Amino acid sequence: MPTLRASRYNFYRSGALYNALTGALVTLDGDDADVLGRHLMERADLDDGAMDSEFVALLRRGGFLVDGATDELEIVRERYWRARTISS
Repeated sequence: MPTLRASRYNFYRSGALYNALTGALVTLDGDDADVLGRHLMERADLDDGAMDSEFVALLRRGGFLVDGATDELEIVRERYWRARTISS
């Protein structure tokens, strides 16, 4: 499994985790929801092996966790230039 890290575009508040790059939104609940939400927003190191594999898959699908090699800024740049080209 590739090394995963939290997306730089995660935002967490009051149980809601939002990823601004993908537009995904999930609600977190339970005893560790606030700790997990803050870790994902602050891009702290996470032990994805300690999390349920289905939950990790959900976070990956939503863009909350990304492969370590993923260049999210490049994704934003590509979207920007594509939008400029289409609207010209």
